[in-house]
Amino acid sequence: MKIDDIWKKLGQTDTICCDEDTSLLVASQILHQNKVGALAVVDEKYKVMGIISERDIVRTIAEHSEQFFCTSVKTVMTADLITCGLGDQVTTTFNKLMDNNIRHIPIVDNEELIGMLSIKDFELRNQA
Repeated sequence: MKIDDIWKKLGQTDTICCDEDTSLLVASQILHQNKVGALAVVDEKYKVMGIISERDIVRTIAEHSEQFFCTSVKTVMTADLITCGLGDQVTTTFNKLMDNNIRHIPIVDNEELIGMLSIKDFELRNQA
């Protein structure tokens, strides 16, 4: 089974994302409003620049609470990304998540964001 099979089953038509100059406050509001745990950080051409998660935001609040409101996504996002493509094997991609202790993975094609998968989306592979 390929990542494309999961992506088709999800039926998502858009991916929630932000740019690297978005404040952490706004990013946290986007996460909350859309009930997602991570945002892809993209440039104007949807090239994936990084990923920002709820954990990143909470960690920043805990370590630098006084600077939270003036901190941008680019200062705390994960820029050294682990990604997958639509043609990648589901098992291989799931193992990447587990081996690297991550919960979200951007789907990219030529560095352009296609979508985002959560570890919970891999449960679909066991459904008919």
